[in-house]
Amino acid sequence: MKRQLLVESGECFVKKKKLKMDDVIPLASSEPPVIRRGSADASVGDTTFTPRTYQVELLEAALKQNTIVCLQTGTGKTFIAVMLIKELAHQIRKAFDEGGKRTLFLVNTVPLVNQQAEVIKKHTNLEVGKYVGAMNVDLWQKDQWLEEFQNNQVLVMTAQIFKDILQHGYMGLSKVNLMIFDECHHAVKNHPYREIMRFFDICPKKDYPRVMGLTASILNGKCEPRKLEDRLCDLELTLRSAAETANDVAAMSRYGTRPKEYIVHCDVYKDESGLFQEINDILMKTLDFFSNYGGEVDGERDRDPRIQPKQAISECHSTLYTIGPLGVKIVVPMLVAELEKLEKHEFMELNRLFIQTALTTLKWVKMLCDEKIKNKKDQTSLEFVPHKVVRLLEVLKEFRPDEEMMVDGANSCAGHRESTNGKAMPLDTMNGTIDPDEDSNDEDYEPPCGPAFVEGDLCGVVFVEKRYTAAVLNKLLRHIQKSDSNLQHVKSDYITGQGRASLSNRSIQTEVQFKKQEEILRRFRRHETNLLFATSVIEEGVDVPRCNVVVRFDLPKHYRSYTQSKGRARAADSFYIMLTDVSESEEFQEDLHQFREIDKILQKRCHNREPHTEEKMDMHIADNLLPPYMPRKEEGAPRVSMTSAISLVNRYCAKLPGDSFTHLTPQCKVVQVNQGNPPVYQATLCLPINAPNRDPIVGVEMPRKKYAEMAVALKTIEMLHKQGELSDRLLPIEKNAFLESENFGYKSFEEEYVEGQARPGTTKRRQYYNKQVARCLEACHPDAKKPCYLYAIIMETKELLPNVLNTRGRKLHRPEDSSQGFGILTSKPIPRIPGFPIYTRSGQIAVTISVVKENMQITEVMVKHCERFHCCMFSEVLRLQKGNLSFEPTSAPSAYLIVPLISDGGGNENIRIDSKFLEKISRQSGALDMPSILPEFGSKKFEFVADHFEGAVVAPIYRNVDQPQRFYVAKICDDQTVSSDFPSEKYRTFTDYYFEQYDIEVTNFRQPLLDVDSMASRLNLLTPRYLNHKGKALPISTGEKKAASQKQQLLVPEFCYIYPIDAALWRKCICLPSILYRMNSLLIAEELRMQVSVEAGIGVKTFGLDYPFPNLTFGWEGLNLDGPSTTQLGGKQNGLNEHEKETSISVDQNKHSVEVEEGEIDPLEDQVVMLNLPEKQNLLNGFEEGEIEEGETKEKLFLKASLEDFDNDPASCIGASPATILQALTMSNANDGFNLERLEMLGDSFLKQAVTIYLYCMYPKRHEGKLSFMRSKQVSNFNLYCLGKEKELPFKMIMTLFDPASNWLPPCYNVEEIAAVDPEKLISEEEPSFPIGQWDPNEVNTDTYEYADSLSDLSDDDDFYSNPCDYRMSSFSAPVANTDSVIKSSFSLQDPDDIPKLTYSLKKPKNPAPDLPYEIHTQQGLSDKSIADCIEALIGCYLVSCGSRNTLLFMSWLGLKVLPTVESEESQSDVPSPIDNLFGKIQQPPSPFLSHVPHAQEKLAFLLNGFDQFEEGISYSFKDKSYLLQAFTHASYHKNVITDCYQRLEFLGDAILDYLITCHLYNNHQQLSPGALTDMRSALVNNNIFASLAVKFEYHKYFKAFSPELFSIVDRFVEFLNKKDEIQGMDSQLTMDEADEEEEGEDIEVPKALGDIFESVAGAIYLDSGMSLQAVWDVYYKMMRPQIEKFACELPISPVRELLEMEPETAKFGKPVRTVDGKTRVIVSVTGKSGKVEWKGVGRNYRIAKATAARRALRHLKNSKK
Repeated sequence: MKRQLLVESGECFVKKKKLKMDDVIPLASSEPPVIRRGSADASVGDTTFTPRTYQVELLEAALKQNTIVCLQTGTGKTFIAVMLIKELAHQIRKAFDEGGKRTLFLVNTVPLVNQQAEVIKKHTNLEVGKYVGAMNVDLWQKDQWLEEFQNNQVLVMTAQIFKDILQHGYMGLSKVNLMIFDECHHAVKNHPYREIMRFFDICPKKDYPRVMGLTASILNGKCEPRKLEDRLCDLELTLRSAAETANDVAAMSRYGTRPKEYIVHCDVYKDESGLFQEINDILMKTLDFFSNYGGEVDGERDRDPRIQPKQAISECHSTLYTIGPLGVKIVVPMLVAELEKLEKHEFMELNRLFIQTALTTLKWVKMLCDEKIKNKKDQTSLEFVPHKVVRLLEVLKEFRPDEEMMVDGANSCAGHRESTNGKAMPLDTMNGTIDPDEDSNDEDYEPPCGPAFVEGDLCGVVFVEKRYTAAVLNKLLRHIQKSDSNLQHVKSDYITGQGRASLSNRSIQTEVQFKKQEEILRRFRRHETNLLFATSVIEEGVDVPRCNVVVRFDLPKHYRSYTQSKGRARAADSFYIMLTDVSESEEFQEDLHQFREIDKILQKRCHNREPHTEEKMDMHIADNLLPPYMPRKEEGAPRVSMTSAISLVNRYCAKLPGDSFTHLTPQCKVVQVNQGNPPVYQATLCLPINAPNRDPIVGVEMPRKKYAEMAVALKTIEMLHKQGELSDRLLPIEKNAFLESENFGYKSFEEEYVEGQARPGTTKRRQYYNKQVARCLEACHPDAKKPCYLYAIIMETKELLPNVLNTRGRKLHRPEDSSQGFGILTSKPIPRIPGFPIYTRSGQIAVTISVVKENMQITEVMVKHCERFHCCMFSEVLRLQKGNLSFEPTSAPSAYLIVPLISDGGGNENIRIDSKFLEKISRQSGALDMPSILPEFGSKKFEFVADHFEGAVVAPIYRNVDQPQRFYVAKICDDQTVSSDFPSEKYRTFTDYYFEQYDIEVTNFRQPLLDVDSMASRLNLLTPRYLNHKGKALPISTGEKKAASQKQQLLVPEFCYIYPIDAALWRKCICLPSILYRMNSLLIAEELRMQVSVEAGIGVKTFGLDYPFPNLTFGWEGLNLDGPSTTQLGGKQNGLNEHEKETSISVDQNKHSVEVEEGEIDPLEDQVVMLNLPEKQNLLNGFEEGEIEEGETKEKLFLKASLEDFDNDPASCIGASPATILQALTMSNANDGFNLERLEMLGDSFLKQAVTIYLYCMYPKRHEGKLSFMRSKQVSNFNLYCLGKEKELPFKMIMTLFDPASNWLPPCYNVEEIAAVDPEKLISEEEPSFPIGQWDPNEVNTDTYEYADSLSDLSDDDDFYSNPCDYRMSSFSAPVANTDSVIKSSFSLQDPDDIPKLTYSLKKPKNPAPDLPYEIHTQQGLSDKSIADCIEALIGCYLVSCGSRNTLLFMSWLGLKVLPTVESEESQSDVPSPIDNLFGKIQQPPSPFLSHVPHAQEKLAFLLNGFDQFEEGISYSFKDKSYLLQAFTHASYHKNVITDCYQRLEFLGDAILDYLITCHLYNNHQQLSPGALTDMRSALVNNNIFASLAVKFEYHKYFKAFSPELFSIVDRFVEFLNKKDEIQGMDSQLTMDEADEEEEGEDIEVPKALGDIFESVAGAIYLDSGMSLQAVWDVYYKMMRPQIEKFACELPISPVRELLEMEPETAKFGKPVRTVDGKTRVIVSVTGKSGKVEWKGVGRNYRIAKATAARRALRHLKNSKK
């Protein structure tokens, strides 16, 4: 019989003649067994549609008929049971007394009752009852049982209880819709299962319940086919069910490629040397000694000291029989090394003796081997190995590549071996069960090197039974390779799993073993090795490449092992070879026959089975049945034929969006359409649920089933191409190609990208732009021939400096007390702008620019006087003219003039130019610091006149003559004269001091001294001196200490020069740079507002007398500066992290949060500029006092107003305030009183929402993947940067700190051309010291300048005392181009907190700083991302000012696609049309309900059965129920054929929730800084929170998904939440045992699908409510309010970020590594005093693993600190 299977003659392998045909038995084939090398990566689905998972197929079977599910433990039986209960739940939701039925889940043991009941409760919204005998249920009467049936819909109980219920007649089977029998294989003899089934005989057939049996024991161990068949038939008969065995094994056999199977006979080993027998005798004697030892074992309890020594001898004995004496020679050193390690750690004497006995035996054996196997030639001789090893080597030789391939690969060999140090690196060392050091005697081994992996190369696995067998075979092969060139192509390694890995079970060695095995698998997957010797560890569960050869060195013992190992041969033209000794050949062939019979039995019962032996088809015939599909009928054009169509359909489905648990597959059903012969077949194909075409596709009729499948696939390809899903090359269309086809007009990234430079749109790429001057200030120099405009700079005290900050008790000067002031003379009108504050020594000053006179005529003489006065103010008073600045009034960028004004009281009509003063200063211009007559000291008695010095500005004339130091006269000291005692003992009086120090004599000994204040060098008055740039108070204690140590500064009137400008006007002059800088900024913002008004039609272009916009304010008024500093307080406040706390005065850029007296500040009162809107525009507009319903809070109305659009008509909208626009143009690096960060956060969220809604509504047929890509392109920083650049925003933005002394260009001044840089060439040109585009300002050496350590006395003075009277200061003469480096943060990309102070010491640098690559007076550096941020901030600005409709129009004006365009007659004419007429409104998209599907309404009602409970839970009732169904439908749930899956809704809901939460935080948490707001937004909008809330509100119980893996993860997460009983934020410890101190851990995975349905329901409510954001917020705010309030008090941050903030210098994350089971491991290390400590996190992907590692590290670090 056996000989009939042999081929008559010839060789088994084409090239070799060693493997004779008498030794090889091909199975199930009569063809010559020729080995051909095929592709190791061949696709399975070339001619077969990709199958669904076997659990889903079994569920399908159970839904159609009574089914017995045969699955192994842990393979999805619970999933199938729960899904079946949910699918049939519509039958049990009705009340029991109203005809409702009940589901029974019957188990065999009591512990299973609670276990199964809890699972059903977790995943369904059904009422579940559980019953066991301990509840005395056998005593219950019918009424009590009826009550249970009424209250519970699913009843879980032991089988005996239900049998009793049936016997007592409390319930009949007709009232049961489904019975599930767990462990149904017990249904034999008189078991209750069998007794229950007998009640079917008395139940009407139409009322039979559905039956499902679950069993895991059918395929355990060996099972004879006849007995298996009998057992299955008996179960089927008893349970009236069909046994379905579509499990993993059957699926492997059904869908996997079927390798060619061969048995290779191996002869019995001939021991010609006698060494085999000698070794065997020695080992057997030792084993007998261990077994028969009769002494007392006096070791530790439960530990036999003989086990490990005996195991070592047994391993050696097994190796002898498996691999022979040569194998023993290799394995003995391994075993000896293991035993010696054990001996070192063993303290029991008896135990040591046993180990020493084993060591003696092994060394004896080693000595015998060394004697017989003396040299290397003997070591590679096959004389000392069994014939099975020889056969294995012959098999491997058959997979040697062709000669030319070997030659081609020779060159790559050296590179493969070389390491960075130039030494050869062995491919791998011994690992796993073997100590790493045991392979040290094989140092000369170099792995064979061949060409890179190509199709047909060897990729194989050799399965062995013993772990040491794998290690020894691997090392033996390496030895033999050195002398056999025919094996050089083999690059081998071995893997042995976990098990008893070694004789010693130390965790460190086990960890090393796992790491090495993961590395081995990684290299095998990458084809760096091509052969693995393996135990059963990779038979299942481990991802390895498709192999083209699998060898069973040790034969499979049972069917499962046979099938799973064979399943590894998945490549095309693969081979499954079994090596069998002749002595066991017949027995194995019987086993093999049984395995194949079992396979047939399982295939016969496989759901939707296909014939195991597929009919052979001629592919040429198939291609001739239908013409190929060709988009273009031309030669060489792409084409798809019948035979290639299925593969392309599979490929298209795989490209559809889905999570890692979803395997999207097409469903094809073939039916015979005729009754005659020959049969005719027709196929119907349904694409996955998220494909654009949901209708079934019917193919043409074909004579065979496979042809019918091909035909329908070909028709599908044609349809997909015409729908735009396939490109013209008939490939799934790529995302970029899709954008091009839709003509979005996005600028190509490649157009701006230059290799080697930073990527466009990022922070790293900086470009330089000219600072813009407002158009009304350009070319506006007053001219006698033109009418001019005079504007007054009105300064009024808004709030005096608090007393606590006036450390010297000086008089606070109010600017309005002086009749003199300054005005602006210009030839152009200046638009109205809001007033704004500046902050002087006296406090907050409100500044307004008010028109005094229009059409004013002036003379040439006056123009000259005004020019000289203007020059005097800026060049001499302010000393701003230096370096390369020159006074050029007619050609300067801004050419208006500053003139002195005087007021006669009353309004503006009484303000005029102070002509006398103008002429006076004009005459002194150029010599302001030089007295006309220098005094002759001592020649004439000085007469002191108090009026001359009262309120004057003076300078000592005896020093610093070139640039005198100026002082304000604060007080005339009538009680101190020059004759008074000098404060120092060195001099007796002031007179003596001046005589001895300066050699000048006092002539008037009765003149009083002058108490003076030094002149301020700080000219930036935009923010208070007592607040930093973030609006947070500086420590007051600094000022108090300064005041205590500060001494008076006294001058002698006789030695002082009095300036012609009094102190009151001088103080106003000091304010001019800040006023003019702010005025220009506001004018630029106003011009942008007007540009939007003109071009986009949003806002009023000009205003009448009633100016609608409020003054600019930072919300810093009324601060309580007397409270204690919170630097002394611990803990967190207002949701700020520790690093964000500074003082008790916590004022951010927009809103304050301070300790105030009750009633002093209303916390809800809006003091933020962007919300200080007029009544018509305020977010609370439209809510009259009587309209606010009872119970509605002001907080709720904030959001309600922001969600309900206002000012829909662009024409009636006033527009955004210039102050708010200015905020949106101001970067945080400017360190101003406000910046764009809050507006940017709001604008970013609205942008995402607007784009999302537009894409969702405009592209109803596009799946979520394409929509997400389109959105990412539109909201990308690169796109926003391009749009901002087109609108010239970079020129308007404010990036740098305002420092008049270094980077501000005064009006009428110009920069000499030699320092200018052409911004057009800034990207392309390079400077020698600063590569343009890559220059980092932070690298400029700022150490050359000295900084003050603190803010001195919280003033802007720079007082450096050498003694009470002598103040020496060297002049400041740093190069102009370098002055920007004085203020480090002007161009800093780092935290603005790094600024030491706003002033600098006027000392020369020791070394000049390098020149900047641009002119800092007229240019500034901006990163591309800053421009994108500005766009988002402007969107936020218009949103809070003008409502959502106008904001959408504004975004459309910018170039964003957020509104549909409208074609009209006006748009086609030359007359520009208002933008509102060019863009329509987004219309409500059509319902997702596919009403054309047959019985659609009935299917909708069926699928939504029980969802009314969910609607009650969220307090929202859907008008269109199809939205609700869609929101809960996972892509794997193919039963829903009437709506799409939730992916598109999740895409929509994600953006909506993000916007709603952001809007709420923006309006109601203004005490938080922008950074804290962003963190809080991240904490609330993340998958952890959403998934936790989904479980809390039982979303998961309505989730419709057919994914076993996802079911398992959801089950674990729900169980975790039930245990924790709290919402899990992104900082939560996602582990069951928080005390877990293991080095490596895996957190509970948070299912993304749960977060997705939380978002998809939000999207569904939005659409169902008529696109109402308020409706969504009404539902979701109630759910999220506890978390919002919690996080406002204590802000969580992600574990990764928290760890990096805790250990910023030492925490390092390693690269991700793939584990044996395909997961990802990430290691984080922290270096401390005790050294480096590592923690490992494992997860399904890198993000999860990294967070897990960080959580473990944080837990350890926090515990160690405690």
